[in-house]
Amino acid sequence: NNGSLVLSNDANAQRLSDSLRRMRGAAMKLGQMLSIQDESIAPPALTNALEQVRKGAEAMPTHQMMQQLNDQWGDQDEWKDRIDLEERPFAAASIGQVHRATLLTSSDQKKKVAVKVQYPGVANSIESDLSNLSMLVKASGLSPPGLFLDNVIRVGREELKVECDYRREAVNHRRFQQLISSDPGLVKDRFVVPDVIEEFSTDRILVTEYVRGGTIDKVIDL
Repeated sequence: NNGSLVLSNDANAQRLSDSLRRMRGAAMKLGQMLSIQDESIAPPALTNALEQVRKGAEAMPTHQMMQQLNDQWGDQDEWKDRIDLEERPFAAASIGQVHRATLLTSSDQKKKVAVKVQYPGVANSIESDLSNLSMLVKASGLSPPGLFLDNVIRVGREELKVECDYRREAVNHRRFQQLISSDPGLVKDRFVVPDVIEEFSTDRILVTEYVRGGTIDKVIDL
């Protein structure tokens, strides 16, 4: 159909990819899920453009990030002497971005941590965003036979609700840490799960010990 032809154009597919990365949240999550569908379902131009969506989002403006920190941690005067945060994130995904920081009150001198900050409003806009996106995708012709869009939307909704719950993620994080640290084989192979920093972790911010690593795509080369 005409929508499919429009999205088979490199420039138009790239515009869609750029828009999803700017919108973040449910929009970007849908783009990421579409990016891992069978290549026979979507035009090559669209598949290539959505690959960029899977790699990361555009960072939120500094003032917006600082507002989220103040909402979760209290006024900046209350935390600026306890943690030194880099304003520029080193990673950004569908629901949040990650900053390097240094704890100033740690018993370990200058302990490095990773601070994951959830985008404001993401958790509250899941339903409306996915409903609007469903209509947009169907109208644009991005939903060819075999895609099962309703299932993609349903799974995306479930995943987003879980991912937005940073308290739950912290609990699961500690559970995985316990399981891996108790397995001699994994310890020998140097598998590590960073510590959760309870002092700074909230509903919308998750702070962990900083450990260098790579993207999930690199696992195939291990």
